[in-house]
Amino acid sequence: ALSIAGDYLKAAYKVGQNDATANKHISILEDWNDKDPEYVNSIGNPQLTMDDYIVQQLKFSLGQAPDKVDRMQRFKEWYLVDRSKDNTENTAIPNYSFVRAHDASVQEDILQLIQDTTGKPWGVYTNEELQQGLKDYMADQKLTNKKYNRYNIPSSYAILLTNKDTIPRVYYGDLYSDAGKYMAEKSIYFDAIDNLLKTRTKYIAGGQTLDVDGHDVLTSVRFGKGALNVTDKGTSETRTQGMGLIISNNNSLKLNDGEKVVLHMGAAHKNQAYRAVMLSSANGLINYTSDANAPVVYTNNDGDLIFTNKDVVTNGKVQANTAIKGVMNPYVSGYLAMWVPVGASVTQDARTAASTKTTTDGSVFRSNAALDQS
Repeated sequence: ALSIAGDYLKAAYKVGQNDATANKHISILEDWNDKDPEYVNSIGNPQLTMDDYIVQQLKFSLGQAPDKVDRMQRFKEWYLVDRSKDNTENTAIPNYSFVRAHDASVQEDILQLIQDTTGKPWGVYTNEELQQGLKDYMADQKLTNKKYNRYNIPSSYAILLTNKDTIPRVYYGDLYSDAGKYMAEKSIYFDAIDNLLKTRTKYIAGGQTLDVDGHDVLTSVRFGKGALNVTDKGTSETRTQGMGLIISNNNSLKLNDGEKVVLHMGAAHKNQAYRAVMLSSANGLINYTSDANAPVVYTNNDGDLIFTNKDVVTNGKVQANTAIKGVMNPYVSGYLAMWVPVGASVTQDARTAASTKTTTDGSVFRSNAALDQS
């Protein structure tokens, strides 16, 4: 069946001739078996396979209640794409990934809510009960202690939308309410996801490193276009691109004096100002959509951003909410911070145009910077 679909797409849309044509006609597979990616790759990637590894990691290492959540270390242990040092182009298996979907960790939770509130058997409900269930589900989303919703949706999207070698798929219901009219009611996560999507276009490029420290704190870095490795000095574009991400799922996280969380931003970013994109706080999640009024920290001579259990002081001014510590609120259970270079132009675009050069390797799709941002 996959070969038939692939043959049709080649005949109808001429995919398989070059990246530019293929990337305009993306077709995805809902293939949940861990063996599927290797098979799809072996027949020339006629459609994009699903990275179920990251889907499950986001669910179990970030999405569960604090007493049930798994280790962040698993992001380094169980994966389709090894991002501990992801410095290649056209090497990883082309894929797509997502946090959740209407039929994956949403509809079953809503059905459970309806069953709990009506007492009826699973899946038995009236339209009125469904509408009330959707409203109750959105109300549950706004709680710090959720019963039916995922935890850490912003942190999950922060990973999804900055990962190299994948096409992310954003779920409508994480931006808007599934109840009511189309796009009529924004979710509590709208501002965060909207900020991340715009940040992705403007800053996210280059190689990636991902690590998890002794406190189970995950750090992820993108170096910017022109730099695939931490030692690369890059080009004129690299300096104002790239991103640093810090995530914990521990709402009791507390560093000891002298302990550090370090983002190795790379040789292209030595002695450079970075500003916050988002920072978790005791009361919620603070979004910064430009350099204006955002907390600022500087890399050192090695290109490192260094954080401790105390707020960073820059030019004599305390940068609020920059201390590494766990919080618990409707947006974040743990810690979340994202940093990008100061000084990018308003029109900066970190995307890469797909090649029109004829390909001869037999693969419809290739995992590279152009596909990532398709």
